[in-house]
Amino acid sequence: MSATTFSRCLDDFCAHCLQEGIALNISSHVARPLGNNHFSVNWATSRVRTYRRVNDLDLQEYLECLRCNDFSILLMDGGLIQVSAQFDGSEIIESRFYYIPCPVRFEKSELEVGEELYPLEDFIEELPSAELKARLCIRAPFRFELDPRNAGDGHPTNHVHIGPSSSRIPVALSMCWNSFSRFIFKNFYPDQLPVVEGLLKHPAPYRVRAITEPDAYELHMTFAVDT
Repeated sequence: MSATTFSRCLDDFCAHCLQEGIALNISSHVARPLGNNHFSVNWATSRVRTYRRVNDLDLQEYLECLRCNDFSILLMDGGLIQVSAQFDGSEIIESRFYYIPCPVRFEKSELEVGEELYPLEDFIEELPSAELKARLCIRAPFRFELDPRNAGDGHPTNHVHIGPSSSRIPVALSMCWNSFSRFIFKNFYPDQLPVVEGLLKHPAPYRVRAITEPDAYELHMTFAVDT
């Protein structure tokens, strides 16, 4: 699959989620040439954001993601999905699939103003401190990464961060978009899985296996694929 085709598939998936009412907002994705037949695919933010130097995600970083449309999909409960990848021709050589649960409980009806939706970031920021505290729902974000350029001791080529960014749990195979999104919806939005399942291939197509022998003896993640 080329970078352009992958970008279009992501856009189709996001548009489907918005049309079916399981997303509050979506971003388009852009395939950009990097030279030497390399391409990047990323979501198009509404403006450039300034990253705060924090080790891990916090409420202010979450709100900044909302302000800048720094996501692929903003799900109905405020959860964010970010999808990015780099291609060498038709092969994904780096990828980052990130799921950020919303840290604040709310109902969609609370955002509805006539036929419009009040911006979630404004709704959260305007909550009185006592109510914000009562609505806080701390859940760990996680992201699957294929990162061969930084592979080394303590940094597996394929890994998943759960909670702290310092955690890198080895994954035997590189995670693909289909497997990641199925994982998200099957485990966190099971009622919505039938809505998106037809757009996702399962079992996942061929994925490169890349796990070192030492990591294979550690607790790690794996899954079966078609060959």
